[in-house]
Parts: sequence; C-alpha cells; structure tokens
Amino acid sequence: MNFFGNYIPWMAAVPQWAWALTALIVVLALNLVSVKGLRRNGILVRPDQSRALVIFLIVGTYFVIFGTPVDGQQSASASSPTTAASSPTACSP
Repeated sequence: MNFFGNYIPWMAAVPQWAWALTALIVVLALNLVSVKGLRRNGILVRPDQSRALVIFLIVGTYFVIFGTPVDGQQSASASSPTTAASSPTACSP
C-alpha cells in the first residue's frame, strides 16, 4: 500500500501492518461466510464477478504495457529492444 501513498497522501500515513491486519480480517470474515449462503446467492453475485474480472484484466494489461510512472525506470515495452534481430521476421527464411 506504500505504492499508493505516492498518489493518495492519507494512505502513506497508515502503517503497513495496519493494511495487512485489515486484509487478514477481511479474508477471515469472507472465509467464515457459509458456502451454502454463497451458493444460494450465486446468481446475484455472478454478474459482479464477471465485471470485476474484466476490469481486472483491462487494468492489469494497461499496467503491463505502459507501466506506472517511477522516476528513473522504464516500462517493459519501452525498454524492449527494437533492433532488427528482435523483430518477428528476423527468424523467417
């Protein structure tokens, strides 16, 4: 969560252990929810899960391609070699 502290100032003020404890409590609480109750309400939850998965994939792909602004660092696509030897046609006969 310290990474997000660069963009959201109040997050930097919260100690790292507090974020870890909060995540642990949330995970434990979700595990205590009855599986039977989730199965009964699964039809209501399924569209939200699908939407969250699509958003996760789009945001993840964006960060892989463009990276995040870090001083002195380049994203993977910006630091990849652009020589003729690295092009897909370099290996063709």
